[in-house]
Amino acid sequence: MRTLILGCGYLGAALGGELVRRGAEVWGVRRSIAGDAALLQAGIRPVHADVTQPGWCAGLPTDWDAVVYCAAPGAGTPGDYRAVYEAGVRGAIADLGRLRVRRVLYTSSTGVYTAADGEWVTEESPAEPRDEKGRLLRAAELMWIAAAGTVCETVLVLRISGMYGWGRGYYLRRFLEGPELDAGEAQRWVNQVHRDDVVSAAVLALERAPSTRTYNVADDEPARLGEIFAWLTERLGRCAGSGHPAGTLPRRRRGAGDKRVSNARLKAELGWQPRYPTYREGYEAELRRMGLWPGGPAGEAPERV
Repeated sequence: MRTLILGCGYLGAALGGELVRRGAEVWGVRRSIAGDAALLQAGIRPVHADVTQPGWCAGLPTDWDAVVYCAAPGAGTPGDYRAVYEAGVRGAIADLGRLRVRRVLYTSSTGVYTAADGEWVTEESPAEPRDEKGRLLRAAELMWIAAAGTVCETVLVLRISGMYGWGRGYYLRRFLEGPELDAGEAQRWVNQVHRDDVVSAAVLALERAPSTRTYNVADDEPARLGEIFAWLTERLGRCAGSGHPAGTLPRRRRGAGDKRVSNARLKAELGWQPRYPTYREGYEAELRRMGLWPGGPAGEAPERV
C-alpha cells in the first residue's frame, strides 16, 4: 500500500512506522527537517512541505492507495487552527485531485459533538460544536466527505478522543503538576485513547472500511476526572501536583466537554480491540516509561519525531 501522510509528526510518524512494518511504502510530509533521522529509521521517506501553502505537492508522484491528513496546528492559536483545518484542508483537496488517490483518512476529534451534559454519543449524535476549534474540525470533515467520489474514491473520518502516550497526555500531566481539581472538574466525564490504539484503528480503517465512514476512536471506559485522579493518588501515593516541579511537563488547555463517547461502531465493523482498554492500563504503561510507577523500572525515553 502506497501511503502519503500529511502531517508526519506525533501521530503520523507512529502510523507511518506501523504501515512500513506491514509492508507499505510511506512518504511523510512535514514542515521541518527536524526529525528526519527518526522518519528514515522507521522506513518513512521525508518530504518537506507546508500543506497550508499553495504548491506543497509539487514534485510528488501520482497514484496513491491512501492519503492520511493528520496535520496539526503548531502553537494552537485560532489562526493556526484556521490555517490547518480550513485553508490547509481546502488546498489539500484541490491539489490531491491531480495525484490520483484511492482513499483519504482524516483525523478529526470527538470535540465536534454538541453533547455537554454527560450523555453518551455515537457517530450519529449531533455534531454542532459550540467553540471555534470544534466548528473548524467539523467543517473540515464535511469538506473531506464531499470530496469522496471526486478527488478520491472514499473518505474515512476518525474522531479521536483525548490522545495520550509516549510523553504526552494532558490529564496525566495535570495530575503530576497540579493544581488539584475543583468540585465541578471532578464530576466531568472525559474520554481518552492511547496513541498506539489510534494507530491500530487507523490501520484497520485503511485496510477494512468498505466505504466512506466515520468512526469514534476512544477507549472502552469513559471516566469522571475525579475518579482518574483518585486512582492515580492511590497508585502513586501522592496528591495532585506533588512530585513534579511546576512547568517541567508540557501543558495545554483542554476544553470543558462533558460526554461519554461510544466506540461500538469501530469495534463492530472493523474488529478493533484496544491494547489499553481503560486509562488504568494506559497510564500504568506511561508511568513505567517515566520511571514513576512504584516498584517498576524506568522505561525507554519517549520517542521524539
